[in-house]
This record gives sequence, C-alpha cells and structure tokens, in this order.
Amino acid sequence: MKRNFLNLFILVFSFSMLSMSSASAKVVMSDEKKNNATIEIKLKDHLSLTLNSTYWELNPAPASKVKVSSPVIKVILPNQTTRPECQHMGSGCGSKTWDLTFRSAGNYSVIATRNSCGEAMSCTGANGIYKLKVKVIR
Repeated sequence: MKRNFLNLFILVFSFSMLSMSSASAKVVMSDEKKNNATIEIKLKDHLSLTLNSTYWELNPAPASKVKVSSPVIKVILPNQTTRPECQHMGSGCGSKTWDLTFRSAGNYSVIATRNSCGEAMSCTGANGIYKLKVKVIR
C-alpha cells in the first residue's frame, strides 16, 4: 500500500513540475511592424513570427542555436470578398508563421526574404527583406 502511494505521489509531483515549467514559457509575437527592430525574450520563451505574404522565406539559422518550425501557411483564396489584388491564384495573398525556439542566450538576427511582391511584381530593397534582432536572455 505504501509503495502504491509513493508511486502515485511521484507521478503527481512529476506532472505538476512539468506543468509548472511549461506554463511559465510564453509566446512573443512579431510581424512586419517590427521590421528592423530589436526585441528581448527569455530563453524559455518562443518567438512566433508572422509575415503577411506567402512569398516570404525564412533564411536558415544554425540548427544548433535555433529550432525553427515548418511554416504555417494561410492562403487567402480568391472570391468576391477578397481585396482586388488577391483575385488571382498565385498572388501571394495570405501569411506565413514560423515558431522559433532559441537554444541558448545571445544575440540573433532573424532574416526573411522574398523575391516577389505580387503577380509579376518583383520586390526590391526594403520590400524584399525583413530583419529582426532578437536578444535572448536567461
């Protein structure tokens, strides 16, 4: 009986510690408004980056330093209620979201690029690059 109680106690204690550690992490949101900005996040936190075009590509970071999820892509399909520039397939309307987890404290540059700003419209200069400086603290 004591052994079962001890096993139950260990199980409940382990679960509560796991819940407490994951509950303290938060998600820091970023988007185009923070282009060329610097943000600070804690090591246990996650960065969710959403850019409003399906043409954006996140430049790879060293996997040993940053874990990057596959992007969640939300495409806006043409219909009567979409904006005129989104009335054609392949126009890049929608968004891409990446979740980044930093494996160690330090300073990082998160960079995304795109070559197209819409159907038959190339992106040049600042329209084709997104830069976010991330300071990860303990």
